[in-house]
Amino acid sequence: MWNRLWTLCAILVVVGCSSISTNLKQVRAGMDKSEVLQIVGNPKFTFRENSQDHWAYFYSSGSQEWRRDVVFENGKVIRVTKPAGKEKWQKDIESSKTMEEYESIAREHQKKSSKFRPIDGLPPEEDTP
Repeated sequence: MWNRLWTLCAILVVVGCSSISTNLKQVRAGMDKSEVLQIVGNPKFTFRENSQDHWAYFYSSGSQEWRRDVVFENGKVIRVTKPAGKEKWQKDIESSKTMEEYESIAREHQKKSSKFRPIDGLPPEEDTP
């Protein structure tokens, strides 16, 4: 009985993590926040920069952990970032002393990495020096 229960819990955890990745693929430009919440669920954390809201989602695939952000402007999705592996964001989380410090570091990584994926025909984001 307990073995079945533990197996079921393990399956639910794996399915839950992989569904975030699958659900993020359904997010399209122009969706509002409530639509994203219905499809993907609550983000791990959020921050605001340059009048844009960023929602960070984390998930596992195999033994690798990933992060993707959904970026909103005026309450509508404008882009979804490409997956970033744990090695790119884990050091920042561990070294940050406050959420504000982490958010600042995360913003710098986003600017440097050009890891934004255009969706629904939107042009790729221009690199800014």
